[in-house]
Parts: sequence; structure tokens; C-alpha cells
Amino acid sequence: NGAGIDIVTREQIHSRQYFDQGGAMNYEGSTLDSWNNGTYYNLLDADVRSQIVQVTVRGFYGNIVRNVFTLSSPEVGQAQSSAGSLLPYFTDNTTRIAYLNGGASDWWLRDTYGYNRVFYVTSSGGVSWVLSQNQFGARPSFCLPAAMLFSGSPNADGSYSPVGSPYMDSV
Repeated sequence: NGAGIDIVTREQIHSRQYFDQGGAMNYEGSTLDSWNNGTYYNLLDADVRSQIVQVTVRGFYGNIVRNVFTLSSPEVGQAQSSAGSLLPYFTDNTTRIAYLNGGASDWWLRDTYGYNRVFYVTSSGGVSWVLSQNQFGARPSFCLPAAMLFSGSPNADGSYSPVGSPYMDSV
């Protein structure tokens, strides 16, 4: 989506969410898409929200513009669709394993497989598909300016606060 921006993906799962309670076959407008760009987006610090770079991601019906999005199978190294390209971090199954409440857990991807089936990362780091009415982990992603800096020490809740950068005052 352009030079000078970095993708930020939660290291661990935020919470369990439905992909789409109505059984939709696409990410655009799904329960998860709405949660990412509503509830989750509003949980982010206002200084971080003000720096998020809207990006274009591939959805079922074509490209969509989002502030916050769910990764696709190609982005995690398991190309089940054409919805993105490999992110360098996801080199093997172990880098795809994410945790919720101390245990490895399944988490959603945004690409779909036929009617009402969605790809997800299994608790062992593989990729499979399941019906969209299930509840799996959410690992939202968003993009920030590459020059944005964060504190090296985590906050009490595990998050990191932005610090002085060319884009904002110290927080």
C-alpha cells in the first residue's frame, strides 16, 4: 500500500469474535469487519488512531479501504486465495501461533472459501476453514507511518505508548 508505512498486527489474540453471525460469505461488512473498525478501533489510543493510515486490502468482491483489518491467508504464508501477499514475519507455523488467556487458540483470517466458509489459523499454526458463524480469535491489524516511535517498555495492559516522532508530540 505504499512506502513509508508499517503494518501493526496484535502479537496475541484480543478476544473471541464471530466472523459473521448472519453467515455471510465475505469479509466486507461482516461482524468481524464491523468490530475491527468500530469497537476495536475505538479502544486504540486517540493519538494512535489519528496516525492510522487507511489502506486498501483485498476482499471477496475486490479491493476495500479500511483503517483496521484482519489478515488474509497469503499474508500469513498460506496462500488459499489472492487476497494479499506474504508478510515477512510469518515464515512458518510457529510464527502464526497466537495465544488467548495463556493458551494457543484459533484465529480468523479474512479470506473465504466458497459459501459461508472462512479460513482461519489453527492453534498449531496451520490454516484451515470453518463456517463463518463460529467464534474464533481476533488479531486486528492496521498501518502506521514507518517513522512513528513507541516506548520500549510496555504499559500495564501490555500495550505500548507512542513517543515523540515526526508525526506527533510526546505522549
